[in-house]
Amino acid sequence: MTVQTVRLYDASRTPRDWMELIQPGQVAIFATRLEGGGPCSLDGVPTSHEAATCTIADTLAEAESLCRRQADLHPGVRFDVFDAAGRSGPPLLTVVHPSRATAIEGHVGSRRRNTIIATVLLIVGPALFWIDWYTGWWMIVPTVAGFNFMLFAMRLLQLNAAYTSAERRRAERAAGHE
Repeated sequence: MTVQTVRLYDASRTPRDWMELIQPGQVAIFATRLEGGGPCSLDGVPTSHEAATCTIADTLAEAESLCRRQADLHPGVRFDVFDAAGRSGPPLLTVVHPSRATAIEGHVGSRRRNTIIATVLLIVGPALFWIDWYTGWWMIVPTVAGFNFMLFAMRLLQLNAAYTSAERRRAERAAGHE
């Protein structure tokens, strides 16, 4: 396994920026603390933003193996793996300790919870409209609440669709690195 840890920016190095060091086909691992999101080393030691590092691996498989080992040793660290294009898009892979998997945005469990909540809201919303209609529209609050329930449900479903789309794009990009 060939990995190299480099500072993101080093004025004394040529080239100075990490983006100029990484080659096509290689990947970069960025470690951050789950609590607060600050940069840290692969061992979970916090660093300043000026001294932040990334670890460059030759393949996605090497990076994934390294990240999983480190996540088992350091549960409070999140590992994001990016390709040679850098951090301009979503990571190819995000690894955290299994006990912290729900901390990842768009986790399957949170999408399932969002779907259940949206379903309940889509059932309750029209029921509130019916209650207000049945009482002659004089209560107003059920209509306002029903309207907001339905808007919130649609927002949750849209959020799930965005997570699914991002996951699909990420999987397609990762397949290109195998």
